[in-house]
Amino acid sequence: NRWQNLLPRYSSDFCEGNINSEDSCWDIGNWSPIDRIFINYSNDITNASNSSWFSFSINSTQDFVWVAANVPYTVTRRDRFIESIANSSYVTLNNATYSPNGIPLTVATITDPAYDDAAKTRVYLIGQQHANEETQGSWVIEGAIRFLLNDSNENATMLKSRYIYKFVPIVNVDGTAAGVGRFTPVYFNGTNYLQYDPNREWLKARSNNSNNPAYILISDLYSDIGNFSPNASFDFHGSLNGERGFGIPPGVNYF
Repeated sequence: NRWQNLLPRYSSDFCEGNINSEDSCWDIGNWSPIDRIFINYSNDITNASNSSWFSFSINSTQDFVWVAANVPYTVTRRDRFIESIANSSYVTLNNATYSPNGIPLTVATITDPAYDDAAKTRVYLIGQQHANEETQGSWVIEGAIRFLLNDSNENATMLKSRYIYKFVPIVNVDGTAAGVGRFTPVYFNGTNYLQYDPNREWLKARSNNSNNPAYILISDLYSDIGNFSPNASFDFHGSLNGERGFGIPPGVNYF
């Protein structure tokens, strides 16, 4: 079971105001580790007495407590962060596409326009294909952007003069906004109501071999990556049980 080594955390101050509004849950809050947790995992969904469950104990003086496998990175936080960097001369913003639920797939391009783009190395980075399961990737991307925009750092200045970076902080925006773990929300594909794993749509996008909602999202992103023609690409995932911390979108060069 790949979940056995998770170290979940809890917070009493994650959301402000209306706890039912995703817009209020944008700041990082203070997250404390849950030190003792017991997990019973079972693949047998037919036996109720052998179902999957977990239990834990925490001490809190608040009426509401949020529990998460990873410190959340919400769509609202992404939007507020993007808004905070929008006026930088090093930043260009665009939307690669829109999700089936109408949320933009925001792309932040960062480079120093004072230098010739034709001579620069191109790098494309994406995060949180698996909604809420891999928030680490979104945090890494935000941290990388903050680093690059730090004018007092000589290395950041040098990198912007030599590289063009494209960042997509959240790929699975619908799943993240809905609070879904790993998958998209339930979509209607014209025949059935199904959830999808965007990370399984890259080969279909490469061969133009599907028409489900998650495929259309990834296909548009795949086109944006192809038009950029990166020298390197990074798909940041969470690392569980020793798994690698990032993957490579199929069909995109990795150096």
